[in-house]
Amino acid sequence: MLIPPGPRVSAVLKNISRVSDGIGGYVDTWVVADTVKGVLVVVSGNERLQYNKETVTGDYLFYARKVTYTPKEADELVYGTRRFRILFVNSPFMNTKFFILELVEVK
Repeated sequence: MLIPPGPRVSAVLKNISRVSDGIGGYVDTWVVADTVKGVLVVVSGNERLQYNKETVTGDYLFYARKVTYTPKEADELVYGTRRFRILFVNSPFMNTKFFILELVEVK
């Protein structure tokens, strides 16, 4: 399985970081984890992807080469003004060269 043809886009991976609010509590804030280039593919609404008997439904797939930061399900992918929540991170056949992110757009 290779990265599908299509325009390569540059996106930013963000993760949540807890920062002290100065009065004994904390505030969750999104910080940039890494920049990644890949192909964003629209998935039809009827398509279901199944991983380890758990069915995950997403609106988009993002194919990219591995970067220094490994994305997690709690992270976000930001492309321009659009934000996507990562539902699932797939590394096909334990491949160390690329990954597939299953995404849903945050409105």
